[in-house]
Amino acid sequence: ISVYKDGRNLFNSPDRNKVREEAKWFMGGVMTHAKGMCAVTNPLVNSYKRIVSGFEAPKDVIWTRRHENALVKVRTRLGEDTKIELRFPDPSANPYLALAVCIAAGVAGLENKINPGEEGVVAGSLPGTLREAVGYMQEDSFIAEVLGKEFVQIYTDAKMQEWNEYMNQVSDWEISKYLNRI
Repeated sequence: ISVYKDGRNLFNSPDRNKVREEAKWFMGGVMTHAKGMCAVTNPLVNSYKRIVSGFEAPKDVIWTRRHENALVKVRTRLGEDTKIELRFPDPSANPYLALAVCIAAGVAGLENKINPGEEGVVAGSLPGTLREAVGYMQEDSFIAEVLGKEFVQIYTDAKMQEWNEYMNQVSDWEISKYLNRI
């Protein structure tokens, strides 16, 4: 994502070794609402199986210019090409909903000058399950402002039903792992 104003990329810095305040504020907004956005950006039970240590998908709320598994990464290239890369949305996410919440969070960060903290410093962890993500979505009133309270209620009800269906299943792995051992 890049943000332009008057034909100029707000994230570009004259010094490639420094990140502009506008880029930091955008990241700060995304990082502030990342947990609440996860039910949209990572909408399936299986989405959370990749948000664990050892995979390239980020599990911590952190920004960087260098590390591949950061939640938010600043991509700097020569010229007018500095971008903020959001690395946590799952390919199964509805792109319209995911973009809506990600861009709105970034813009809120710009408007409110939200500090993302120091580069490379972990500011929390993403939810570990869909159930946990739904809880964060319900707690984050910003998400309801962006998507609408009625939508969030219907969506979180549906996702909790999905979670409960998942929890009521006994997988083949569980049967082979535990049936003859307990």
